[in-house]
Amino acid sequence: MSDIGIGNTDNNEWVVALCIKGKSVFSRPFKSTSTELGALVRFITEHCERPKICLNPVNPSAMKLLKFIGNIPGVEVMLMSNAGLELHRDWLPRESVTSFIQNYSRRAYLLACYAERTL
Repeated sequence: MSDIGIGNTDNNEWVVALCIKGKSVFSRPFKSTSTELGALVRFITEHCERPKICLNPVNPSAMKLLKFIGNIPGVEVMLMSNAGLELHRDWLPRESVTSFIQNYSRRAYLLACYAERTL
């Protein structure tokens, strides 16, 4: 299993952070179109089997994304609210640890850390 976080950018695009064997792999941003969400699923399935995904559904397009990722074989999905992220802030990596990550990828990385610890 691989731990994955999917974060939303300011442009309403999705970024995937995969934590595989101690390494982090980030995707390019994917738009909320059927073609792009299909590419997001391929990105995940090409890198891992049975993914554990944590997602922060901050806008209505998250439901469309869920429709796509829900079809990945063996997937586990956890929806994390902003309040839930705040509750776990004490053990999530600090800003200084994640400062090297581009801003829009930071949330995806933190969600991947959450998936690693809880799912």
